[in-house]
Amino acid sequence: MNDIMISENYIIACLLKIMDKFCIFCGEKPESKNREHVIPQWLIRMTGDPNRTVYLGRKWTSSTLDKREFSFSSFTFPACEKCNSDFSYLEARAKPIMETILTRGPLDSHQWDIFLDWLDKVRIGLWLGMLYLNENHRAILPMFHIGKRIGSKDRMVIVYEIEGDGNDGVGWAATELPLFEYMPSCFTLTVNNFIFLNASYDFLFAERFGFPFPAKRIHREDGGFWIEMTAGTERLHFPLVSKRFKTGGTQLFQPVIPYVHFRSECGEVADYSELYKVPYVKSRCMDFKTGRGLIYRRDCNHLVEYPDAPVRDWIPKQKFARGEVQHQTSVLAGEFLEDIYRNHPSFDALSDNERERRETEIESAIRLHKTIMDHFINQKDMYY
Repeated sequence: MNDIMISENYIIACLLKIMDKFCIFCGEKPESKNREHVIPQWLIRMTGDPNRTVYLGRKWTSSTLDKREFSFSSFTFPACEKCNSDFSYLEARAKPIMETILTRGPLDSHQWDIFLDWLDKVRIGLWLGMLYLNENHRAILPMFHIGKRIGSKDRMVIVYEIEGDGNDGVGWAATELPLFEYMPSCFTLTVNNFIFLNASYDFLFAERFGFPFPAKRIHREDGGFWIEMTAGTERLHFPLVSKRFKTGGTQLFQPVIPYVHFRSECGEVADYSELYKVPYVKSRCMDFKTGRGLIYRRDCNHLVEYPDAPVRDWIPKQKFARGEVQHQTSVLAGEFLEDIYRNHPSFDALSDNERERRETEIESAIRLHKTIMDHFINQKDMYY
């Protein structure tokens, strides 16, 4: 569900609650108060001094826009003790996968499924964390939290490799952009000599993958939207997404059956399962019951099913200078965010005043986003 299209009255009614502490996993008031490291401690230790300082953008609520810097050990956010414990299992499974990636070892499709779960967790965790740090200055009402966002939408990752230069570390980009605050659908994560450009969104490539897709998506006054689904073509069309990405990286895709998003015209849960109970869809799922598609690797203009057995097919064919690829992938993430953001549901069902208000809000957000992006693009000499 698009997390920004919310009526003004709804925002005002919920604003005080937003500013209260909430568990980043379930969204409720934290029980048995605990703290979650959005960037896990094992990754911090794996990439350098665990007590080092990380730059987290500017303090947007400060008139002087001071730099925001934290020690990694302090970069934590509220969580329920049980939620934190439950999600520690994902961290335990993701750690050896990351170790294998950093040593260029073989991985199987199920490991990539786990890794994409982990990227969902980190991306949404950074989003909620930045809302905290920025005191939610845009009055955004989160419509989901980590627990409901993992593995719920089409997703992809492009893996780029950096030439060995000894500059190990962990960093991320695009999370400070205005459109990421509104729609946390794309970011980059740098870990030592690898960059992961990760994106996930409602029906991101379902139609071009041949899966069922929404013929219509129309906003409701309450901020949600209803969809009218149609059967898939059962044919693959390239490219899966409209954005052209930097070549030399390995592109991996996973279609997801987004059961949680199905609603009727009146907003009730709708059953579209018959559209998916076809051989084409079932044969392209590793777990049809949970809606998890197979992992696919792009090979030129073909998709190759990623094997169940561990292979090194994920290793990029090319290495890049750190500054060059970090700058270029950050720009790509920002541009892809705009592409995704513009693909919002229709406002046809809204009143004229509400439609005008939301269209104005969208264009204002895009203008600010473009201004920041232009400034960043013009700073490329700092990276090359």
